Amino acid sequence: MMNRGRKLACCAILSMLAASPVLGKDKDVQTLLNDMNSNVAPRRTGAISQLGELGAVEAIGPLIKCLADDDQFVRLRSREALIKIGRPAIPALKKAISDDNPYRRLGAAIALGELGEKEAIPVLYEIMTTAELKDRPTVANALKDMGWQPQSEEEKIAFAIARYRWVEVGRMGKVAVEPLMKALPMADDNARRSILEQLNRVGDERVEGLMIESLSSKDYQLRWAAANALGSMKSKAAIEPLVACLGDERNEVQKAAAKALTNIGWRPKTENETILFGLMSENAGMVSELGKGVTDKVIGHLRNPSADVRRVAVESLGKIGEKRAAAAIVPLLEKEGEELNVRKAAVDALGKLGDAKAIPALEECLADWQLNTRAAAALEALDWKPKGKTSEVRYMLAKRDKEGLLADWKETNKALLADLRSGKEAASRNAARALISLGQEESVKDLVNHLNNTRDKGIAEVCLNSGNAELNQAAKDWAKRNGYTVMQFGTIGQNSAGWGKM
Repeated sequence: MMNRGRKLACCAILSMLAASPVLGKDKDVQTLLNDMNSNVAPRRTGAISQLGELGAVEAIGPLIKCLADDDQFVRLRSREALIKIGRPAIPALKKAISDDNPYRRLGAAIALGELGEKEAIPVLYEIMTTAELKDRPTVANALKDMGWQPQSEEEKIAFAIARYRWVEVGRMGKVAVEPLMKALPMADDNARRSILEQLNRVGDERVEGLMIESLSSKDYQLRWAAANALGSMKSKAAIEPLVACLGDERNEVQKAAAKALTNIGWRPKTENETILFGLMSENAGMVSELGKGVTDKVIGHLRNPSADVRRVAVESLGKIGEKRAAAAIVPLLEKEGEELNVRKAAVDALGKLGDAKAIPALEECLADWQLNTRAAAALEALDWKPKGKTSEVRYMLAKRDKEGLLADWKETNKALLADLRSGKEAASRNAARALISLGQEESVKDLVNHLNNTRDKGIAEVCLNSGNAELNQAAKDWAKRNGYTVMQFGTIGQNSAGWGKM
């Protein structure tokens, strides 16, 4: 399901933007000038476009000012309006190309180019070589439309970079190395990969040094890109700075450094290096081989901002087998919003560590459809036995023991309905899936009644995907009442339950 309110809000914005230029033709210029200061974005952009259509010279000054607006649509519409006003705007545009604001200089230069003013060419070229990479294609196209063609090698490289022609840049050889390196921090993921590929292809001896130097850049994306490149190069000279990157503040850089060091064939020498390298390489076995003496150090990584690192740390602690680590792992099961893979690893580890104090937390996991099978195995490893009907029903459900659950259906149904109505999200959804999987006709009414009295989207989705026509329709009715729309996908999610298919 998808929130219809959000979907409609997005469509409404797009509709307003498309409709914004179409304002009443009878509006006078002064009214439109006033509307340029409106707090309503569509009114602003609509007024700007209308002033351009009217060729209002009175608007030239305010439009020049709007070329530096924070809103990209205001900047675009202002540039278009100045082009439509035409030659009367040229003096102001020529003055604006010397402005300190990069947006204003860019907009003015492009407008002058559209108006055929060759004076804009040097400014456009300068902007093409200094602007953010994402803004350069627009400038390059403006230069091309003016009939400009690159002549020198430097101009050809700059023009190719501005148009994202990375292979073309790489073919120019070693002279392209520095321009490519300068473009690297500004590139998106796809462009960054292409740039690194071309740098590696050039094979210039400067590349390795520039990459090593980039490992200490303030830009984490450049550090990440450099680490990946050095790994591809199998640079022995980069080993020491790459080892330092294992402790980088950004997990992306840490992982890239670990991968690079693996490609180079490096192996950790110290205990701390082994822990970091093992965690970043997702090699719990390497960490656990250090033994129980590193337990506290590994526990410290349970607070790492990366879910992958937390997961590998948990797996490592489970393999190390130090019983007292359980007390540090249990909070991960109780932490709101913790990643599912981390929680799965935590359940498995607690089963291995043998600390009975973890039993209450694991019992709670029996009421979670995504964890209950693991939780049952972990509890069995701790010689746990269910106490009370609720505990017994949850355990049988975790074991997918349909025969046992139906053998005493009255008590099973009572326990499941109590969980369904408990107000606890995981337990309620677990019970809904259980009732659907067991497929008893009397459960349809109970589920429909609960659906009519809950705001839980998860319950509605379980019913929607149950394969039961009555529950499916009840879920669609719920969606309509609560402002959701049903989105149809190819397959039912792995956490859904089929009617009577336990």
